[in-house]
Amino acid sequence: MVASAKNTQSGYTRDLAAFLTAEVSRAIITMCTGVAQWNRAEGELTPRELAERYFAMARMTVGAP
Repeated sequence: MVASAKNTQSGYTRDLAAFLTAEVSRAIITMCTGVAQWNRAEGELTPRELAERYFAMARMTVGAP
């Protein structure tokens, strides 16, 4: 389920990704660039596995299947 945000001016609810486009974009970019701070080559995930997980999380963030 996609998170929703309430537009207090008009009183309707929209999908978070559609309503907070800039914030969602920044969150995904920060998530992807931040991985370099903690990921190590000897970590439990291969680069491909990590990329697949992050791709899935980004898609979920914007409400994609």
